[in-house]
Amino acid sequence: MDKPITLSVKFNQRIAKVINEHFKKPYLHEPEAVLKIGRYMVNRPNHGLAHGMRQGVLAVGIIKSMLRLETWELKNNLYLMVEWLRNKVFNDVSFVQKVQLVASYQCSGRESEINRENNKELYLSYERQDERNFYDGVRYFPNLFTSTTELQKYGKALLWEGKEGDVDVLYLRRILHAAHRLDLRRINAFDNNRIIREVSEELFYPGENVLKGFWHLSGKLLLITGDRDLMFQSSYQERFGYYAHHPEELAKVVCVNV
Repeated sequence: MDKPITLSVKFNQRIAKVINEHFKKPYLHEPEAVLKIGRYMVNRPNHGLAHGMRQGVLAVGIIKSMLRLETWELKNNLYLMVEWLRNKVFNDVSFVQKVQLVASYQCSGRESEINRENNKELYLSYERQDERNFYDGVRYFPNLFTSTTELQKYGKALLWEGKEGDVDVLYLRRILHAAHRLDLRRINAFDNNRIIREVSEELFYPGENVLKGFWHLSGKLLLITGDRDLMFQSSYQERFGYYAHHPEELAKVVCVNV
C-alpha cells in the first residue's frame, strides 16, 4: 500500500455536522422512536448519528484491510476488487474520504424502523432519500468530487438494488453494504454468524483474518459510542446520549486506528 490511510478528526467533524441535520430529527413516520438515556433524549436511536459515523469509519477500515491483501494469492472477483481499490487509492488522493462520506449517509433518509421485508416500496423510498441527502450535503465539501458524473456514481452506490453496470458503482456499493452489515452488530436480536457470512459474500470472501479484523473494529466502535452489542447483549450507555447531542465529540472518539 503506497499511501497511509488514516482518519482525520477535522474531516470526521465536518461529516458529523452535515449528516446530523438528518440524524438528529425524529422520524416522520414513527416520531415515538425516542430513547431516554440518563439526561438525554435521542431521536431515532437505532439509526442515528452514531450509526452513520460508524458506517463511515467501517468503510475506511474495509478499504485499508482489503489493500493489505497480497494480490498474487487472490482469485477472480476478489483479485479484481483489490486491484480496483489499489488503482483508486493511488490515483485519487481523496478517494477514501469520498467513501467515508457517502457511507455515513446510509440510513439518513429513514423515517421509520420499517424493514425491506415488511414494506419494500417504503424502504426503497428511504434509500432514495439517502441519495438525495448525500447530494445535498456535498455542497459543504467543495472540490471533493471532480465532476457530476463522479458524484452520481457515489450517490447511486447508496441504492442497494440499483441496476447500474458501472464497475465503480458496483464495488462502492459492496463496500457500503459491508459497512452497514457490520454495524448490525448493535442489534441484539441479530445473528453474528449471519452478519459475518454476508460481509464475506459482499467482499468476495477476503479470508478469516480479515473478517476477524472487521469484527473487532465493529465491536470497538460500538463500545466507544455507548451503543448495544449483540455479543454481550448489552444496553445503551449514557455516553450514547451525550454523543448524540455533541457530534463534534462523537467525531473525535470514532477517530480510531482502523
